Amino acid sequence: MIKNIIEKMYKGSFEDLNKMLYNDIKENNKKFIVTANSETFVNALQDEKFLKLLLDNQTTIVADGISAIYAGKKLGYHIKEKIPGVEISVKLLEFCNELKKDLYVFGSTDKVIDLFEKVI
Repeated sequence: MIKNIIEKMYKGSFEDLNKMLYNDIKENNKKFIVTANSETFVNALQDEKFLKLLLDNQTTIVADGISAIYAGKKLGYHIKEKIPGVEISVKLLEFCNELKKDLYVFGSTDKVIDLFEKVI
């Protein structure tokens, strides 16, 4: 199960991810991005629906924790670099602003969402 997640995980650079995301936004391709850390793996082991979501073709899993990189290494996969979700969020906002596109973002609480809204 964990091997399937690691196998599917994005293994390129942040720069290459940005190019892919920019093109996806430009072409109106929907994508669900999961920034994976150790909690992601624990949740996948405990929740079959979450595992299914992770393995869906429209989901991109990005290593947002060193544990994801180490797990990949242990299983024989080279994940190029850790890519923090906050950095992806900044780029997505920039791309959507430039391309005049909408972006759907959700958080864990109304407080988090309200704070995010104020920041942007």
